Amino acid sequence: MYHLLRVVCGPVYWLCTRPVVLYHARLPREGGFLLACNHTSPYDVSCLMYVSQPRFLDFITTTQVMAQPVLGFIGRNLNTIPLDRGRVNGDAVRKVVARLKEGRVVCLFPEARMVPEAESVLHGGPHRAGLGRMAALARAPVVPCVVLDSGRCGRPTAWLPLRRTRFAVAYGEPIHPPPAETKEQRQAAQRWVEARWCEAVQALAVELRGAMPWCGTAVGVPAAEK
Repeated sequence: MYHLLRVVCGPVYWLCTRPVVLYHARLPREGGFLLACNHTSPYDVSCLMYVSQPRFLDFITTTQVMAQPVLGFIGRNLNTIPLDRGRVNGDAVRKVVARLKEGRVVCLFPEARMVPEAESVLHGGPHRAGLGRMAALARAPVVPCVVLDSGRCGRPTAWLPLRRTRFAVAYGEPIHPPPAETKEQRQAAQRWVEARWCEAVQALAVELRGAMPWCGTAVGVPAAEK
């Protein structure tokens, strides 16, 4: 399914969109890592799949989404990992850790739901704990990521040929969980990773906004760095 979507949707994105992408080179070329991103639009998923090439992304989503016939079918065929918001998700965490150790990229949205940008973690909004735990258990880095204006892809005219719909993505420096032996050290390491992630995405959002010329705020920041 992932290969099919790349073959079918990749040319459509190339023809109809013109994304700003900052610091694509920060994505590790090999090895497992967590790609942790804000979440403001359902188009975040497809936009990330497009701009994060050549890496393939395994997404974490909720069991509620996976229960829907169409989205569930697509999710299962994209190797999506279901997570139940209402209970402890030991099985989901084990799957994430196993995939990271296999060298795969797992993408998750720590806010656990779509949030308007003004209320999001980018502006000090809350997020759910768990990112630091998965990184520490797998001893895998976390790559902060910000997606802005992907909701523009939902406009009726967004996919007209040569429309060049704009959205923006930025990647942060990988955050490596510190070594920890005791339970207290592991808990401290998890909190440290999540605090660094929050700081990173907030700083990235400010920089990315300055590189989005359609916002009228471009100040000489390069439009793409790949």
